[in-house]
Amino acid sequence: NRTGDGVESAVFSPVLLDRFCRYLADRVHSRANAPYVSSFMLSSPISTYGEVHYAASTAHQYAVFSRPAKANYRAWLQEQYDDDLAALARAWERPLTTWEDIVPLQGQQAGPAGIDTRTEWSDFMHWYTWWLEEVTRRSLAAARGETDKPLAVMMGGMKIGLSQGITLGNVGPIVKILGHTPPAFLNDTDAQTLFSCRYTRAACSQYGVDLMFEHVGPPHLHRFHQYNMTLNILACGGDVAHLAQTGQLYDPEHWFGPTWVALAPLLHRYRTAYVKSDAVIFHSYMTSWYRPSRSNGDGVRLYDATNTLWFPDKGYPSWGRALASPDVVDDVMIEDGALAGRKLLVIPNSSVTVTSHRAVDAIREWVRGGGTLVGFGEGCLAYTIETDRSLQPTPGLAGMISTQTGGDAERSETRLGQGRAVLYRTPAADGPFLHEAMALLEAEAQRAGVRRWCGADAEHTVSIMYAG
Repeated sequence: NRTGDGVESAVFSPVLLDRFCRYLADRVHSRANAPYVSSFMLSSPISTYGEVHYAASTAHQYAVFSRPAKANYRAWLQEQYDDDLAALARAWERPLTTWEDIVPLQGQQAGPAGIDTRTEWSDFMHWYTWWLEEVTRRSLAAARGETDKPLAVMMGGMKIGLSQGITLGNVGPIVKILGHTPPAFLNDTDAQTLFSCRYTRAACSQYGVDLMFEHVGPPHLHRFHQYNMTLNILACGGDVAHLAQTGQLYDPEHWFGPTWVALAPLLHRYRTAYVKSDAVIFHSYMTSWYRPSRSNGDGVRLYDATNTLWFPDKGYPSWGRALASPDVVDDVMIEDGALAGRKLLVIPNSSVTVTSHRAVDAIREWVRGGGTLVGFGEGCLAYTIETDRSLQPTPGLAGMISTQTGGDAERSETRLGQGRAVLYRTPAADGPFLHEAMALLEAEAQRAGVRRWCGADAEHTVSIMYAG
């Protein structure tokens, strides 16, 4: 039941992290002044592919079964609770006799609410994600001490959690760390998916980081996905495109080489730039901490049915087209002001969506200032993560909508300051409502004054995208 690499759980050892940072610093130092080196892309020691996420487990476990992981977890808890075991026992609502009795949990236990509301589980996930960020922060600092050239890290996949480590969706926090070590850029290795490109583009623009788009490459992708990547680079405003895969790009017998021989001139014909969208979709990576599925695919599955690698055969509608190709923002991005200048925020909740107290406060303040919030399902923002990491129930869109059903039972709207909070009682789960919501979203976007950069013709299913 070990994870793919077999021993990567040892990265929880501070001694090993120190050793890795010294190794990294030496490697960068020896190449820092080489004229053929323009930048350094750091490979994370935590994951299978060098990307900033935990490695997948063959038994869908968390990689926390080693002695270093247990020791790291206990040390973090002792710091958070001022070495007070009694205070920890009160927070966890169970007896604890010694610190050595504490071991990391192996998975969520969803209660009646559909999520794991235990403070013990919340503590575990905050520690688990903190350490990934700490390894990234330390790695970048070690490299920055040896060079002034740009530094980069890689993030791939659909960034929603799933099997490749629960923190695969932490785009905002990782890009924020990159922003503290300029010059820097992010390598988005899921450039064939428009959701991912909108997500990383918005994050990189917010934190002053450049963005490089890269595909996964054959045999996982096909020609269709290369066309998608080309469209996404132009539509989202990529800074750099990485096309090369060793051998395949230069193999005249492989479809990959001729495809990019034809597509590369198209990319070079245009100079792209980022245009901030009026509408945004909220992808809460924090929600994936508490859901039993270990992921939050609410946004990616509904963004664009023809520009995705992940749900091509499900028949989902393209909410992104109804909302005029919106940006994607996450919890920490909202905490740091991602909603400024936006007009519409949509939360495509399918079961229960939670986020931090700071993010809820930022959303509420933005609505009061004139923004429009549209959520789906009674579970939308039904719980808030407090500063002590406990989950508190906050029904009615975190208190912005009356929980009393009245008038139109399927849709409730409340004015809040100069803005509006709208709750559709039906969640964005599988079913006909997902398609019905296309017209509802177009109406909400129009009412909020969202500028439209693309449109969909319902009769002919024709879509037009305008990209600067």
